[in-house]
Amino acid sequence: MIRVEERYQQTDELVRGALLEHRYADVAKDLTTVVEKMAEAGVHRVIFSGNAEAFNTRVAALLQRIQACAKEEVEECTRLTYALLDSCRAIPPTEIEVADLKERLQLLQKFKNQVCSIKGKMPQLNLLSRRMSMAPAESFPSLAAGARPTYSMTSEQWSGDATPVTPRGTKSRRQKKNVSAVDVWEVVPYDMIHAAEVHLTQSLEEYACTCRERCFSSLSVEPKPRAEDVVAFLRTLSLCKELDSVLAAARPNSGTHPFTEQRKAVSEAVKKKFIEVRDTYSRQARAKQMAEAQSTLEVARDLLVLRDEFAGDAIKMDDAVEEMRSDFDQKSGAFAQSVLKAINEERFPELNTILLGYRDLTGAAHQEEIHRGT
Repeated sequence: MIRVEERYQQTDELVRGALLEHRYADVAKDLTTVVEKMAEAGVHRVIFSGNAEAFNTRVAALLQRIQACAKEEVEECTRLTYALLDSCRAIPPTEIEVADLKERLQLLQKFKNQVCSIKGKMPQLNLLSRRMSMAPAESFPSLAAGARPTYSMTSEQWSGDATPVTPRGTKSRRQKKNVSAVDVWEVVPYDMIHAAEVHLTQSLEEYACTCRERCFSSLSVEPKPRAEDVVAFLRTLSLCKELDSVLAAARPNSGTHPFTEQRKAVSEAVKKKFIEVRDTYSRQARAKQMAEAQSTLEVARDLLVLRDEFAGDAIKMDDAVEEMRSDFDQKSGAFAQSVLKAINEERFPELNTILLGYRDLTGAAHQEEIHRGT
């Protein structure tokens, strides 16, 4: 009896250590050691001295601990993901936040893979589950009546109140099969983690799309794009690119890298927007619509905060804006000469165009006074 209790305590410590260090595959080994050997020795009904608990009750507690650990991992990943996706946050996530989330998601995947790797590989433990005359519902209340764990996106909690719907006439047989399934303790953590992984992966992919749409919306604001807003969400997409490898591992057949792809889409939109602004300025300057050209030049200057998107490109954003500014200064500085030449040559339609083009320009009224004085 003493040896049985000591052996159990050793295994209990090994299981705790393996769970704390995320060595989930070792949990199966430790359980196998104590359970299979003791099952063969017929000690599964031994009563421990400590809390007067039967051996099978202690084993059930070990299995529950594995399930509880899986639940904790899921809840921590969910908390970190929702903190990242919080629409109320005013600043982009930090590198530490993204790194923490990546680490937790990787641990969750590791847990799932290791639990999957030991499914069905512990026949003596499964056999003991039968011998203990202990229904799985006693070990795992969330599986009462054959239920499987479900994930609630609203409450962010796990619940087991979803009983499978079965065709009439087969309900009792199928539920009985589920309740007495020998691998219940292995299936519960796996199903729980897999469902959470699917939900969190979808949420992060949707978040990447939301960041892209926010950038597109800010770029299209008139009269000036919200360039600083675009910078913030570009930074978010850049930081979250670290999560792409985890998302790819969760969906190996998709071949997608959402944050990388959405950031590339925004970068292309930024370049397209600036080229449009530059072309618009050129048309306005050629048409001597200098007031409009001045406003467009201001838009181009505001977009300079996005200069990094042109790194390595043939076009240099700062150089392009400087060229536009020099052209503007040259054309607006020749105001008086243009007016005098149009008057002397009696080209009054052109004179009217020049005056209209400069009328709303900063300093135009002063220049007109100077011209009248000459």
